[in-house]
Amino acid sequence: MKAVALRCLGCGSNLSVPLNLEQITCLYCNLQQTIERGQGVMGLKRIVSSIEKVQVGTDRTAIELALRRLREEIAEVNVKRTNHERHASTFSNAADKQLGWAVIVGISAVVSFFAASWSLGVILLIVAVVLAWLSSENMKTYREIKKHLKKVLGVELRKLEEELESERATLSEIRGTRHV
Repeated sequence: MKAVALRCLGCGSNLSVPLNLEQITCLYCNLQQTIERGQGVMGLKRIVSSIEKVQVGTDRTAIELALRRLREEIAEVNVKRTNHERHASTFSNAADKQLGWAVIVGISAVVSFFAASWSLGVILLIVAVVLAWLSSENMKTYREIKKHLKKVLGVELRKLEEELESERATLSEIRGTRHV
């Protein structure tokens, strides 16, 4: 059987190509190549266009799935944030009510000092101080929850949004790429 000596397009090794073959795979680098014939000349061409098209399709599908996953994760973080904000607002509302009651009881204590009993005034003053302290503690808790929201969930959300933008850019790049 007659053969022609050609060089592999991948690694440059010598290939002995029989005249009747349409394709050949290099034994050294496993590159698949087609044999092109024309005007008495033989040459090799890489078999990659189909593989590249499949790779682009696979990449596109992977990115589209990543986009869906990221959107879902962002929605979950937003739900967490909403729930934490609701929880935090209960502390803020409680603090507002306690402070209001502390003012009312404090005024009642002052009135009791002058108009009624001194001992009742002291008791009411103690209650007012306790209510003011509870209000302060609830406001601390509210601020801690808000700080947590900003720090932890904000960072998580920014990270997901950056990843989403990156995936979108890659998808746009793939869509703009033309493979023959």
